[in-house]
Amino acid sequence: MGRNVGEGWGIVRFIEGTPDIPDELVDETLSGNVVFLCGAGISRRVGLPLFKELTELIYTELGETYEDDPPEKESFEKREYDRTLRALEKRLRRPGSATSPVRIACAAKLQVPAGGIFPDHEAVVVLSRDREGHSRVLTTNFDTLFERAAVRRTEERASEAMKALPKPGGPRDFGIHHLHGRLADPELDLAESDLILTSADFGDAYLRDGWASRYLEDRMRTATLVLVGYGAEDVALRLLLETLDVDRERFPDLNKVYALDRSSDGSASHWRAKGVIPLEFASHDALYATLSAWARYVEHPSDFERTRVNEILAGSPGEAAEFERAQLRSLTRRGNAAALLVEANPSLAWLPALGELQLVRFDDRWLAAWVGKNLHDPRAVSEVVARLALFGPGVADTLSYSLNRSGDALAPFLKQSWMLLIRHMRNNERGLTPASGWYDLLPALEHGDRSAETVSRLTQLLKPELKIERRFRREDDKPEEATSVHDLMRVDYEPEENIGIDEVLSAWSGDTPPEADFQLVTALSHALDNTLDDALDIGVESNRGSGLTDFDVASVGDHAQNRYRRGFLPIVRTIAEIWTRLADKDPARAREFVTAWISSQHKLNHRLALFAAGNPTVPADMVKKVLTTLPSAELFLTAGTVELYRLLVNRWNDLSAEWRDAVEARIRSGPPGDWFREGADVDRYIDRSRFDLIGNLLRAGIDLSAETRDLQEAILQRWPEWQLRPEAQSGFHSWHESSAERLLSQPEKLKDIPDQELVEVALKEDAEADFGDGQNWRSICEREPDRALRALIVDAEMGRWRANAWRQLLLSAAIAADPIAAEQVSSRLLQWPDASFSEIASYAAEWLGKPEILAQEELRWLLWDRLCRVLPEEEGDDIPDSELFQKALNVPIGKLAEVLLQLMPSSESDPLFAKEIVARLDALIEMPGRGGLLARTRLAAELSFMFDRAPEWTTARLVPLFAWDAQDAPAVWAARQYSRFIGGARLFALTKEPFLRLFRRVEVPDEVIRTFAGWLISILLANQTGDAEYDLSFVEARVALRRTRPEALRSVAHDLAEEMERAKPDQKLARWRNVVGPVFRGIWPQDVDLLSGTVTFKFLQILRATGEAFPEAADAILPFIVPEEKEQGNAAYSIAKADEVLFTSAPAKMLDVVSAAVGKKPAGSVFDLQKVLDRIAAAEPKLADGRKFQSLVQMARPRGL
Repeated sequence: MGRNVGEGWGIVRFIEGTPDIPDELVDETLSGNVVFLCGAGISRRVGLPLFKELTELIYTELGETYEDDPPEKESFEKREYDRTLRALEKRLRRPGSATSPVRIACAAKLQVPAGGIFPDHEAVVVLSRDREGHSRVLTTNFDTLFERAAVRRTEERASEAMKALPKPGGPRDFGIHHLHGRLADPELDLAESDLILTSADFGDAYLRDGWASRYLEDRMRTATLVLVGYGAEDVALRLLLETLDVDRERFPDLNKVYALDRSSDGSASHWRAKGVIPLEFASHDALYATLSAWARYVEHPSDFERTRVNEILAGSPGEAAEFERAQLRSLTRRGNAAALLVEANPSLAWLPALGELQLVRFDDRWLAAWVGKNLHDPRAVSEVVARLALFGPGVADTLSYSLNRSGDALAPFLKQSWMLLIRHMRNNERGLTPASGWYDLLPALEHGDRSAETVSRLTQLLKPELKIERRFRREDDKPEEATSVHDLMRVDYEPEENIGIDEVLSAWSGDTPPEADFQLVTALSHALDNTLDDALDIGVESNRGSGLTDFDVASVGDHAQNRYRRGFLPIVRTIAEIWTRLADKDPARAREFVTAWISSQHKLNHRLALFAAGNPTVPADMVKKVLTTLPSAELFLTAGTVELYRLLVNRWNDLSAEWRDAVEARIRSGPPGDWFREGADVDRYIDRSRFDLIGNLLRAGIDLSAETRDLQEAILQRWPEWQLRPEAQSGFHSWHESSAERLLSQPEKLKDIPDQELVEVALKEDAEADFGDGQNWRSICEREPDRALRALIVDAEMGRWRANAWRQLLLSAAIAADPIAAEQVSSRLLQWPDASFSEIASYAAEWLGKPEILAQEELRWLLWDRLCRVLPEEEGDDIPDSELFQKALNVPIGKLAEVLLQLMPSSESDPLFAKEIVARLDALIEMPGRGGLLARTRLAAELSFMFDRAPEWTTARLVPLFAWDAQDAPAVWAARQYSRFIGGARLFALTKEPFLRLFRRVEVPDEVIRTFAGWLISILLANQTGDAEYDLSFVEARVALRRTRPEALRSVAHDLAEEMERAKPDQKLARWRNVVGPVFRGIWPQDVDLLSGTVTFKFLQILRATGEAFPEAADAILPFIVPEEKEQGNAAYSIAKADEVLFTSAPAKMLDVVSAAVGKKPAGSVFDLQKVLDRIAAAEPKLADGRKFQSLVQMARPRGL
């Protein structure tokens, strides 16, 4: 079976509702290392008596009574039946005589039932097999039922008794071993042996002679013992059980002893007191059913595993009971999980469950085959993302092959999703290799190794790599309608290892030669540029507005705000610190980076330039260049304001009066208005931006001009309530403080407070505590939720409904997980007085949305109705329609809508929809005021989902909201952008007219337009490939796009580029001619006003992906290419990475493309342009003599810079 003994997988439960059998014990049975020691309980199930009943039957058989003999009566009443029989035997006959009436009567009452079948005994025979397959059962029973069971199974019936038992571990150690003797069985030709029946017999066997004690001790050394058919308090077995325990401390080599028993009061404690591990069952039937299943498993483990695994995996993971999940985990982990799972071939929906059960291991190659069968299903993406840690390079390689074979049949966003996942998997190495790993590299650094290989390895460790994480969202049944990568996963960037920046700076010591410092900063800067380009392409970073790097890097310089941040921070901080050292050693070479950073297109590089310019080794004229080159928006609106503030404070006096005036003029002008969303209070935001920067500089002692100070005063007059943040926060847009959230530091001070006083005392302590110390009640709710609930219930019964106290309890995860406690909480919320219910409503709505509470079928609807009836009216605010959806997610009315979405049945015909859902949906739709708008906005975001589940209701109630003559249209369209799915052709037809009109509406924000422009492309591509039949023509789409801005067109071009990138090299020409080319020519606006350098990079991305279709694609795209707006640009860098076929197939057209994209730039300013020109000249040498080529040569930045 491929298992390794002793690995300890956990537990096995063979029958639902029964105890778990430790994996160690199951493994011992499979290995032949278990001996079952069986008592009278196992034979009781076929009609033979227990010891008490046997004693009574002997008295009856002999016509005797113990009532008149005190020794017999007293021992019987004490349940010391061996002493009772000893006294009886002494009274009736000579003890030990073969003709003892007591023993004759005993034999008569233990005769084997005629024609019986003994399944319990057969199970034990199977479970007690040794390594050679011989059964080896030890019993204290006199009957021969085990021998009968062995014969029925056509197995050896070797039987020994008493001192004739073979030596444990010896060559004859098999068969049925009667420790206390055996009765005769003529049918099996077995003679009777001596019996250990009375207390004298026990004394001789276990004490005076001691042979039984010695035998048991030897048996415990050779095998694990499992007791069946005994009770922990069986007095007659006290010597046997004490023997099992007495020598364990002195002889640790003794094996474990288990007992299978029916549970009773204190029984487990009694077993443990004897050194026995109890496995207790609710009934004897459950106990022996487990033995039977266990035996079937041990006899044919592979067949048992295969059958049960197939049965469980045939269902859905959501329907699998906890017992089935536990059994699946134990059985597959004991067997060959891969073989079992591949053979079962379950739905990929099982992947998260199998991951949680730890049934799949890292980089199991068979996972690729399983996943490869589901590439078309967006749910497969989500499920792989949820368990990404399981996938590594091995799976990536195999999965990549599957993707290449079926990629053309996949939706574009699906192929991109799989490509991103494969990239992530390839980076998902486990462990360290000789060429990687921080702690592998550290010794080399500490020994002064500064070779190119070391620099490369350190750079790779610090470089942020693509990371894919699960996007937490509500699950639904139609994920195949996802429309973008970001619907399925969260894309981020992180370095491979969590390396402390101080560790790096210490290992790369300060006495490192400047040349090595230069090489490291160069390598890190290039790596940073590459990663930023990638992040920009994927869409997680932005050079306009905030992006991922603004969050990752609070400060380029050392600052406490960087604590707990990763992502881009380690590489940026290392660059900054190593550059600082280089500036001290070789200022001239350090200054080269400042020029490159400020000339970059990336705002993170601008921050590095601002940081560096604050260093006194950077001359004032270079400081001026940095300040004048920096885009005006980055003076105010990005995380770079931190570095800007420090630069101005540190270098202000180094600037000439003329330059200071120029800087102040830029500050007084404020940020550009077009950086703010349409409809925003732009004047207010501009004032605030200037107020913060000017105020911080004045507070720092910077001598600003009268004109600037007058402006500050004027702003204060307009906004007298404004104040500066604390000085330590100067330059920061966001500030995170750790209050350390000190919970109850002295919990004992409240432990004796009674429930009826607890709430009052805890809240009073909190109110009187020093700042940050008032956490007593919160601590109780988190640590003792049951106690907190009791106290609140008492408080409520006394008429005190304290919302501030209940809020903390409602936030406790533990209280929701307790079904009884959760039901009590819901009931109390229903009893809450109307007058103060608004104080708890928001938390009650959050409570209702918890999965555990939604499972309360009766209370959930009562609580929903209560909340809907008494929720306070949502007050009006200045939030624009485009942001109402975000608010709806966080207000009670939005949460009520979310509850209905979670409980929506799959069809309107489901009785639940008519009985419980539809009336409540109508109530939300019809709700007046701001609350109604928020509810409708929340439902509108799920239009596709609702139409799929309830098309008639959605058509009648939701779709009309999207018509532009409806009051809610701006809000619901803004919410619609967050839909995970466009919806099918039928739904699109219902909303097509307002959808196309949306592009002409001036009130629709740019980001909403960009989203829906992407929908246009997805629809048309699907139509063009034949995957869908949406009613949308090229002309209609072009008319819509003519109303957009270049930023939206950039997004459209990006989508087209991705479509081309999905085509394999031999399919490029067909993809362009049949899909991308027709769509591009059909929809791209011809308007001169829409030509923009911001789109050029994406045009180049399309062309890079066209392969042999490049000549045709260039003809179509070239008329729309205009020069990039950045001084150094990014076009040449992009083209330099293009496939060789682009240069060889049409070198003249490539030159035209380069010339159009670069435009006119300063001499020597364009990165990688020389590389592009060299490739063009190599493909067509005569082009190098042309004026266009030579003009570009002048603009090319020399190699090495």
